[in-house]
Amino acid sequence: SPPPSPSPSPPPFFSGCTDPVALNFDSSATRYEPGLCTYEVFGCTDSAASNFAANATVDDGSCAGLAAGCMAPSAANYDSTAVVQTSCTFEVVGCTDPAASNYLSAATVDGGACAYVPTVLGCMNPASPNYNSNATLDDGTCAYVFPGCTDSAALNFVPFANEDDGSCIVPVLGCTAEGRAYNPNANATHYLNGSCAFVTPGCADSAAYNFNFGATEDDGSCIDRPSRRRLAALGAGAGERAGPGAWAHGRRLSPGCTVVNATNYDSAATSDDGSCAFAIPGCNDTAAENFNAAADVDDGSCLYAGCTDTAAANYLDAASVDDGSCRYAGCTDPGATKYDSSADFDDGLCAFPPPPPPNPPPSPRPPPSPQPPPPSPASATVGLDPDASEDDDDVPQGQAAVDETLFDQVIAALAGGGGF
Repeated sequence: SPPPSPSPSPPPFFSGCTDPVALNFDSSATRYEPGLCTYEVFGCTDSAASNFAANATVDDGSCAGLAAGCMAPSAANYDSTAVVQTSCTFEVVGCTDPAASNYLSAATVDGGACAYVPTVLGCMNPASPNYNSNATLDDGTCAYVFPGCTDSAALNFVPFANEDDGSCIVPVLGCTAEGRAYNPNANATHYLNGSCAFVTPGCADSAAYNFNFGATEDDGSCIDRPSRRRLAALGAGAGERAGPGAWAHGRRLSPGCTVVNATNYDSAATSDDGSCAFAIPGCNDTAAENFNAAADVDDGSCLYAGCTDTAAANYLDAASVDDGSCRYAGCTDPGATKYDSSADFDDGLCAFPPPPPPNPPPSPRPPPSPQPPPPSPASATVGLDPDASEDDDDVPQGQAAVDETLFDQVIAALAGGGGF
């Protein structure tokens, strides 16, 4: 007999919200599942309101006004209903009596712990040499010791030092132009302006034509003035005038300066009348150390004070006398590798050692070893035919025997009219 017709399949079902009043009602849903439907929730949706309902989806106009007040629970005026913060008042417990030694000006509530002790003024800083352990009120008299050079005339004077430590270096001022001036001071450490007396060569004979009153050393250049007897020997006879137009021994006399190197030498003069004028060489620069007020011709001998060290920052090329003012640039940072303790000011070229290298990062951990695959299911050996052929396409070993046995049982059941 033919096999019976298979039973009809049940209609498909779709889960969803099947409540028509729900916000997410689904008309195509065939099966209701709890929790799928969502409904309108009426309430206050203003988060700033005091009765804000976080789960409300529809505002029902019930929002209440905002309550303002102090929201700090520890404050004296704390308002538990406040949602807007205003000023808070906090109690400060302490001694409110200004006459007490432990008076607290910020206290709002007296704690009953005011103390009244005799006031002892003094220095209350233990680091001060005049510290008073009995003092109860600091009177600002603490003194501190700052050792250093307290001599304002010293080169290393420390203005804030209040205890001299004997380190003062007092300069010895004087003439330091050794070899140029004739009064150098061997003990001088710093040049004193105007202290050097420089050698000024020239004629030191006041009776000479070319007397140089600024000369300090006679150089043998003096030119004598002619006497009356010498004038007479040049042609002016007794009782004769040697003035212009005078005659002597049958010739006209022409008096004038007969010295060739005089500034007013007269080549036509036949007799010297003592009028010769001579240039006085010397330094005529008032800014020079060896200025000669008598000099009317500058001979290039001027000497100037300044820094004569070419390595100094303020080297003065025109200086011929070192006045101790040289300043040197260098690195003034003691922590630098190029620190120069003799530098007067920093040149901005300090070099510092490189920072130590950072610690190397930790070595990466090795990847975990692969786990062995799980064992095959034991069901593979249940009811299998150990003699199953490996030639069955797409069927694992033993599976073909199981399927054939089940097929034989189905056929036998159908042939006998029974069910399976």
